[in-house]
Amino acid sequence: MNEKLVPISKIAPDVLSVNLPLPSYVDQNRIGVNVDRIEALCRLAGIRWLSVYSVDGGEASSFTPLIAGHDGSGSAYAAKTGTATQIRPFETRQVSVEDKSGDLPRELTRTDGDIMINVDEVVNRIQTEKWEHGIRSTVAWTRYIDEVVRKGIIEIGTKHLTSGLNNIDYGFMVGAISNIATVEGLIALNFGTEGALLAGIPVFLLSSAFQSFLKLTGAKALGKQDEFRPSLIPGPQYDRAAILKFKARKALVGEIK
Repeated sequence: MNEKLVPISKIAPDVLSVNLPLPSYVDQNRIGVNVDRIEALCRLAGIRWLSVYSVDGGEASSFTPLIAGHDGSGSAYAAKTGTATQIRPFETRQVSVEDKSGDLPRELTRTDGDIMINVDEVVNRIQTEKWEHGIRSTVAWTRYIDEVVRKGIIEIGTKHLTSGLNNIDYGFMVGAISNIATVEGLIALNFGTEGALLAGIPVFLLSSAFQSFLKLTGAKALGKQDEFRPSLIPGPQYDRAAILKFKARKALVGEIK
């Protein structure tokens, strides 16, 4: 796997940009990124540009115990219960979405996204979990950075694939529903309700395939056929979002030994 990993400090910006200055006690040359796999996930999700960087001065999770009472000298002693404050180790955001004018269907729009890593929270979690070698553990840092990048891509990609539909998307959705209703009605007249129910899935798939063909034809006319992301579902691309979540289970960041 090492041949696929690029040290986190030596990634050449293309689809992915990483600006993650870690504490000086962490050996960044041993933390590697599978750039090819990240770029493949970005293509799947319609992410044009992904930036991963650290944020300074972030809050960290904490636990404040309740005061259980006082001893004979008046000093307070803590109870085992208290108030826990959980902080996420990362945040994401869509920086911009291509085609703000709404002239392109969902299958052709792309987005830029940021994954902002809270290094202070990562340090806090490594200390709490008592990793071997403590906060200097390359294995620990690799695990957390990998988890953050995978979840960040899923968040950005899912939001882009399933939300923010424009008028063209809604138009295709209405057209698909109309086509399906018409064909199902004809089948019901000739073969009854049971026949219409049995034909439901094939009719849906044929309608989706026809719409994808129309959209691909439009993409070719615009010279954007290489950016086209086909989907079985008109409008929100829930199928691609599910595939993204499944494929993002594989590690994207690993230790270079």
